[in-house]
Amino acid sequence: MMRSTAARLCVAAFFADMALYLIMTGVPYQAIALGAGPVLLGLLPAARGLPYSATTVFAGRVTEGRDRLRWARWSVVPAVVGALALAWNGSLWGVYVGLALVGGTLAFFWPPIQASFGDLHRGPKLTTHLAWFNIAWSLGKGAGFLVGGLILSVASFPALFAAAAVALVIVVFTVRPDRAGHPSGRTAPVAMPPPHHEQLRNAAWVANAVTFGVSAVLNLHYPKWLQELGRGESLFGGYLGLIFVCQTATFAVMARSTGWRYRKSALYLPQVTLALLALAGEEGGQ
Repeated sequence: MMRSTAARLCVAAFFADMALYLIMTGVPYQAIALGAGPVLLGLLPAARGLPYSATTVFAGRVTEGRDRLRWARWSVVPAVVGALALAWNGSLWGVYVGLALVGGTLAFFWPPIQASFGDLHRGPKLTTHLAWFNIAWSLGKGAGFLVGGLILSVASFPALFAAAAVALVIVVFTVRPDRAGHPSGRTAPVAMPPPHHEQLRNAAWVANAVTFGVSAVLNLHYPKWLQELGRGESLFGGYLGLIFVCQTATFAVMARSTGWRYRKSALYLPQVTLALLALAGEEGGQ
């Protein structure tokens, strides 16, 4: 039962992020078609991220307990509505409203999914098992960009956003509100975090801020540049999809090794490398 539940949670994570990044493939092109300039394009991630950030702590509190997977399952339904609204949207403000609905409702999806997966695999192999969960959502992101670019290059916005809605419906049928959050019928004892957990959390905050900043620039400003170069949506989806395919491969490699854990070099060196690549890209663009 635990293995089948964990597999379903990984499948749900895959399709949830695939749906999200199908949407994120389409919204910059839809916003550009509706007249958005650089500033309005830059506000698109805030339209999704701010409702998620503002809601997620509250959502994590109210979804705790035996019904957490029921919360996760039905919270996806408003996101389906948001995707369908984007499919037939004809105004620029509608893009932001659709993203806000998707972001706010997914705040009730990810905390219970992650908590349930953690409860299933408490113990010394938690990091290894979490690697499979990370592989699932990361592969979903890559698939969202790759498939989204292909759909948008041969079809229309309604087809793309309808595909995202279908992926979210698959999530609804994949997440089953059973006792996955508490496999033994009671909450497992909470292991004490390592003494430097605050430093790890702070490093994760900084890394996420930088990574999502770079990703937002690529996701939302790259389409306009490609249009000016006469390049299509399939190149956009393929390029960003390749980034997450590489990330997925990295998760797979790191899952087989423990030498990188709790080491400062493993935390800092990738960020330094990313900063140097960003500077190189800036110099090359001048």
